[in-house]
Amino acid sequence: MHGAAAYVDVGAYVAQVMVAAQGAWMIADIETTTALTCERVILVDVTDGRRDFYVTEGAAFRTGVRARHEAFLRQQGGTRPRNLNSNHTTVRPRTSPSGAAQA
Repeated sequence: MHGAAAYVDVGAYVAQVMVAAQGAWMIADIETTTALTCERVILVDVTDGRRDFYVTEGAAFRTGVRARHEAFLRQQGGTRPRNLNSNHTTVRPRTSPSGAAQA
């Protein structure tokens, strides 16, 4: 795999694989990402030598990314604070009540 994203066949599914090497998955263009139709998304975190994998249903992932991005924009008054034309967003793991990371 080369770059930050690739597509793989996992059984009967096509999955988008996204790699994070600095604790967050970078999405350069939210419009392109949320327009995808792959059935699964596999998030791989290799930060500091870890090998954490998160597998999620594709539509739910894209819906969540869109909702969090729109919430961020609302907090900023409707536009990105530094670059009005940017479609960039990030996905960061969150901690569950058990202390385990969740994407």
